Amino acid sequence: MLLADSCAEPPKVKLIAETPCPTPLRGKVAGGVIAPEHSARFHYYGFRFGYLGNSFTAYHKITPLYNQLICSFSKRPSAYKLLTRHAPEALNLNLLILDQLAGCESILIAGMGGGFDVFCGLPIFFELEQLGCDVHLANLSFSDIAGLSDGEELTDTLVGVTSEIEGVFDYFPEYYLSQWFFNERNEDITIWCFEKTGARPLIKNYAALDIDGIILVDGGVDSLMRGDEPEPGTMLEDSLSLLAVNELKHMPVRLIACIGLGIEPEVGYAHLFENIALATQLGGFIGSCSLTRAMECYQRFEAAVLYVFDQQAEFASVICSSLISAVRGAYGNYHLTRRTHGSELNERWS
Repeated sequence: MLLADSCAEPPKVKLIAETPCPTPLRGKVAGGVIAPEHSARFHYYGFRFGYLGNSFTAYHKITPLYNQLICSFSKRPSAYKLLTRHAPEALNLNLLILDQLAGCESILIAGMGGGFDVFCGLPIFFELEQLGCDVHLANLSFSDIAGLSDGEELTDTLVGVTSEIEGVFDYFPEYYLSQWFFNERNEDITIWCFEKTGARPLIKNYAALDIDGIILVDGGVDSLMRGDEPEPGTMLEDSLSLLAVNELKHMPVRLIACIGLGIEPEVGYAHLFENIALATQLGGFIGSCSLTRAMECYQRFEAAVLYVFDQQAEFASVICSSLISAVRGAYGNYHLTRRTHGSELNERWS
């Protein structure tokens, strides 16, 4: 997984207009990582941390972070069996942002790009919850929030969704996530849903929540793009969230977490790596950590995602599907759900 942070003194960053666009790199890359001969190719499924700056233009007021993972199996099956036989039965997610969060009394994990981004923050949610932190979930929602008659309405465009909402929904991942918490864990968890609006209502919505720490979560890495690249991905919603949270100057801790390096074919990875290099030079990179099947936080994440897939099978998340496939050890043109059948996944890297 990947994580990013924004606290204390943000680093100085050049304006986008002043930064030239580099020449794209050449050569084949597998999931953002050069694939050596006889190696297994994976998406990178880890979090990265970095500082949220205030010197970008309106599109990106955050300094991102990054990392890449090269994973190859030994040519000797006996060596691989030895490694797996002695693997620990349970692991914890090695979060490198605990020092930044130490003074927070209430932490919000918010999906920044809409859709299933809030699910991508679940491993962090479960890990922090296990550590005794007061953690909450929110999402920039693509669901029909305006049409809801139930829920806890804090503003005209911010509604708290629980499993008690009545109705049948073709697409409502936040509701089904709350339903999973209630059915599987007997927990009444509110998922705060931001209606998809402009920056000003979103700033108001974040300010309406009683929190002193925010972790924005991006399923994918296009939130690390700056907007002047030939292939910036789908960064509009990410940029709105970045802009809104950047305006919360009173917030002691603001972080960004990205997960799923290599999943998005519409992202120009040569430029992404350049942005990552710049963030590293500026001291914006905090660190990264990875998910494995032995982690309880991952197991809960997978269970929640697959439950919601069952409730709305036609709207399964490609990002979450790819994350689960990667952690399970799948690679190449592998389809976890029927939504992607008939298409070639990750064809750019094949």
